[in-house]
Amino acid sequence: MIPYIFVFDIDNTIIGDVSYCTSEHYLNAISRNKSKSKNKNINDYSDNLQNGLLRPYFIDFINFCKKKYKPCLFYINTKSTTKWANVIVKNIENVCKIKFSKPIFTREDTILNEKSLKSLIDLLSIKYNSTNEIISNRLIFIDDLPSNTNTYKERQIKCPSYNYIIYRDIYNNLLNKYGIDIMNNDIIEKEFIRYDIPYFNEKSNNPVCKNKEFYELNKILQIKRTEIINAECKDDDFFKILQEKLKDVSNKNIKKINDFFNKK
Repeated sequence: MIPYIFVFDIDNTIIGDVSYCTSEHYLNAISRNKSKSKNKNINDYSDNLQNGLLRPYFIDFINFCKKKYKPCLFYINTKSTTKWANVIVKNIENVCKIKFSKPIFTREDTILNEKSLKSLIDLLSIKYNSTNEIISNRLIFIDDLPSNTNTYKERQIKCPSYNYIIYRDIYNNLLNKYGIDIMNNDIIEKEFIRYDIPYFNEKSNNPVCKNKEFYELNKILQIKRTEIINAECKDDDFFKILQEKLKDVSNKNIKKINDFFNKK
């Protein structure tokens, strides 16, 4: 039997803003290389997901799909790198107790830097000995960016962006792991500046980086920023409403759902 296929973007769709997570993941890798340490990459974000980073009602929506649209498959289509996508998808699977079908479609699968559903539909057409038309009519793509696929645009439901963000004290986290000598490295300093992460080095040639008061104020401001953003996200109910609206997966109903959320 040909399954229903639900394809999800990750950032601002299933989860919120992962900029602190990705920055720490990257900076940890650089720090580890500089220190020649055997410390592992930071790969566990389950606490962050359970504390607001995972969009509300997403697990309920998955269970709804499993019950109403049997059989069904869940795929990921993201512009994240394959390396990062593998990390965060594994975390989402562990927290939600679900499994996404593979492969994960990532930045490396885009066409001229645009997402496409064609590769997945071609793959499933072969697997189920079917046609692209039949497969595409059983597929739903959910993404927060409008028309974010260069094929089968009519199959996308555009969700409101979910911007919840978890503040991570990256400087102190890495300082505790690698020590002051690594944190005072010029290359590390430049990367912290590039990612706009609060950083302090009393021996720095940069007057801003060696100013402890600025460092503390920067942390306070960034924490306050996350609090303001998160207050706007606390009542997000996209996946709850979608369960009510997704009576079928026809083009007509997809358009009705998009019209509803565009007016909301």
